[in-house]
Amino acid sequence: MTSTTNATSAAPGVGIIDRLKGITGRECGKCAYCCKLLPILELNKPGWTWCKHCIPGRLPGGCTLYGQPERPRVCGEAACLWLVSVRVPEYWKPLRSKMVLGMGRDADNKEVLSIYVDDSCPDRWKEEPYISDISEWVRQSGNGTRFKVKVHSPKLHTQLHALEPAPTMETGMAAAMNSVRPKNKSGSHMGQPE
Repeated sequence: MTSTTNATSAAPGVGIIDRLKGITGRECGKCAYCCKLLPILELNKPGWTWCKHCIPGRLPGGCTLYGQPERPRVCGEAACLWLVSVRVPEYWKPLRSKMVLGMGRDADNKEVLSIYVDDSCPDRWKEEPYISDISEWVRQSGNGTRFKVKVHSPKLHTQLHALEPAPTMETGMAAAMNSVRPKNKSGSHMGQPE
């Protein structure tokens, strides 16, 4: 799939992003994880590779094209949920969590909450406090009927579903963990008594 987006046109989402950043009080600062974890079709950049236009640690956000007309429109319109949502706790900051949260739409135009996980810690999403938040999002998704929750890492690309009965916070976490934890020789999930 190729984009027909004109990279030099103004990004309509930028005004909204700036307003939301004003509400959250958050800035990218030296964070550039979106430039590593996310695929950028306009630049032919696969996920989990640094963008050739990114210098990690450089302000703002490492992008050497920031504010330049040749910056891809998708980059100007993108913002991780940590940056723009007061509902996303501070510990989700990508520099700390090594994950990027984003909302988008799939081919069926269904909303998708995507969790991109750094290849240096591909199982980070299974750790606390992240797995509790993810379990709650799965519960809120109505088992995928209202929106989808997907985890993307070099090891895994999967949509998470709640298990029946509808999970509580405790059972939702257990269900999410049990659906992805490998089983030991006896058939029980690793980390649980046999």
